[in-house]
Amino acid sequence: MKKTSKGYVIDYIAKTITVTRVFAKAAGMIGSVEYNEMLTLRKDHSDFSFRYKEITRNNSKKTYKGLTIEEMKRFIKKVDSEKGSNEGSDLFNRVLKVADCRQNKYTTVKKWFLDNYQKTYDKELEDMKIKDEDAAAAAGGNIEAAAADENVAA
Repeated sequence: MKKTSKGYVIDYIAKTITVTRVFAKAAGMIGSVEYNEMLTLRKDHSDFSFRYKEITRNNSKKTYKGLTIEEMKRFIKKVDSEKGSNEGSDLFNRVLKVADCRQNKYTTVKKWFLDNYQKTYDKELEDMKIKDEDAAAAAGGNIEAAAADENVAA
């Protein structure tokens, strides 16, 4: 298998050419460099099949959707108010100042936040999820009761 950094991989054994979606989109523009490369690939390897590159996902990886810097501030203030101190907020502000000088500010702040607050933040997320499920179940019960009332009235 010959790998290139041009957006495609040629597998001579399986007789396939795997292209990235970016390369395929660029090849759709008549006259582009990628278009000409695609013509050459089809001409040189007419018996090969084309397919899109599949991105492998790590399903076991824990993600924190919605974890913004503002959400981190809110959570730290909540923890500080429970403890009766501003220690966490002060430290967080210092981390933000240090992160401002770095290229990946969010990554630096998120790593620090998860190193220090991951267990308590995960617990809060779990509690919120349970509350949302309970509220949805209660609302679902009210909807079913209202539908039953409408059927009786009809």
